[in-house]
Amino acid sequence: MKFSIDSNVILGLANSEDRLHTMSIILMESRQKDDLYLCSAALKESQRTFKAKIDQIIVEVIPRLSPLVTNKKMSQMERQKHLLEAFTELKTNRPKLVNFIDLFYKDVDLFIKDNGVDGIFNFLSEIGLKYSQSLYKKMEAIHPAQINILHANPKHLKNIKENIAGTYFKDANDERIFLELITNLPSVKPVVFYTDDREFIKKIKQCCPDCIKYFGFNNDSFSYNLLKFEDAI
Repeated sequence: MKFSIDSNVILGLANSEDRLHTMSIILMESRQKDDLYLCSAALKESQRTFKAKIDQIIVEVIPRLSPLVTNKKMSQMERQKHLLEAFTELKTNRPKLVNFIDLFYKDVDLFIKDNGVDGIFNFLSEIGLKYSQSLYKKMEAIHPAQINILHANPKHLKNIKENIAGTYFKDANDERIFLELITNLPSVKPVVFYTDDREFIKKIKQCCPDCIKYFGFNNDSFSYNLLKFEDAI
């Protein structure tokens, strides 16, 4: 069986603090022999989201970390205490970023333990890009079978767009992901798509039958699952 994953599953794989992390890992490990068809729009959205979240955290955490650099008399224990307090305060102020903050804290704490505070700001300036670039490598490490990147197939794009004209996805990226999958259906079927986005599932369910009918395939050629623990095993 071939399968594909939404950007929220990709982020779940990359972030050990994400609520989807365990389910995402189980899903990938249970399908190690299956080909993964990864939509380029899903990968790009994951990379943008990861970098944007980390950049937002960096902007807010830099003033809180400045005393670590300026106060040379701080002991290692005092530095660790200050670091923990800084990130605890940040989590209180930014509850929607808690998963990213927890992940970021671990890496900052490890850097300081290994290198001291010298170079911390250079580390901060590079880490967002490194996180975003590491997403694909992490998927390769977890899923050794073939990973194929999908782009919208121009041969079917116009007709498929006509078939989904009455469906309004919540954002343009969801529509791009669906188009990349469905326009390549002749070469990827049967394929199952996993997401944690209930609204996305609702929109796919609304327009998918007409798209499958356009190709003359049966309903087994394309399926879509809301990621749950029982689906990941």
